[in-house]
Amino acid sequence: MPNVTLHATLHAIVEAQIALEDETPARHTAQRLIDDGLDRHEAIHAIALALVEFMRDLMNAPELGTDPNAPYFAALERLTADDWRRSHWGFGHSNCMEGIMFAILRGANGRRHEVDL
Repeated sequence: MPNVTLHATLHAIVEAQIALEDETPARHTAQRLIDDGLDRHEAIHAIALALVEFMRDLMNAPELGTDPNAPYFAALERLTADDWRRSHWGFGHSNCMEGIMFAILRGANGRRHEVDL
């Protein structure tokens, strides 16, 4: 069963990024994914997965240079609806959230980190 607190938190983060309009590529990415056939909820999940993968990468290699958000923003620019559909996360709401939780809980060098949510 998905963690509803984590689910709601990820939704809130992505929605906040979308509300920032042009300060992040999230708004443009969400609209592009919707234009390519995802519903809004799927687009939010696709962006959330990119965010979680970025967070995981930060835990593995925290030295990202002068713009720590650049890898995340680049991932959003590359993200497509077809990528989401082909991913095993795109096959259902429960699978997506379990996958996102798994990605967050996987820590540096594959070690599990406990997260209180």
